[in-house]
Amino acid sequence: MWNIKMRKIWLYFVFVLILNSLVFADRGLGIIWNTNSEIVGENQDKCVSYGVFNPGDENVKASLEVSGELEQISSSGKTKEISLKAGTNKENAENVEICFNIGKVYKEDCILGTMCKQTCAGQEQIVYDGKVSLISLGTQGAGSGSSASFSIPATLSILVKCEDHERSYTAGIVGLAIVILFVISLSIFKGRRRAASK
Repeated sequence: MWNIKMRKIWLYFVFVLILNSLVFADRGLGIIWNTNSEIVGENQDKCVSYGVFNPGDENVKASLEVSGELEQISSSGKTKEISLKAGTNKENAENVEICFNIGKVYKEDCILGTMCKQTCAGQEQIVYDGKVSLISLGTQGAGSGSSASFSIPATLSILVKCEDHERSYTAGIVGLAIVILFVISLSIFKGRRRAASK
């Protein structure tokens, strides 16, 4: 009696191991990254590289998805779909870049909308926090694929660097020079029209 019970338990255990190994083969995805935070200046682009691989025995469709505050600055879109060949690992991982565009985020003191100066003291540092997740979309060749079965998240923070700069009068001087030239040209043109009409 005891031997029969042990044999059933053993067979069940072997069945579960085989089932798990089959599931793992279908869902074998991995992601590697070198950074969890990047410091970027205003009005700059920044791309972060991720290595993605598929140690399973079937080609897999997947996507890198940006979430959290990172969505606000992602220039790669919220998701980036990729195809991963079977039998790859971290040594021959496929390099995928997710890019971000940082605009003007810190306040400036401007005159007439130009001639601006920036003082960083008293301004809170701008940080965009979120995740870049590798999401399984199912095996290739299976129609449109199944819904996302699981995801592997990598946290990422983009810190925007604030830099002090003095007021620049160049734009104002150029604008004033254009106005003066326009006034002089208009005066000359009117003078010539008057002379021609006499």
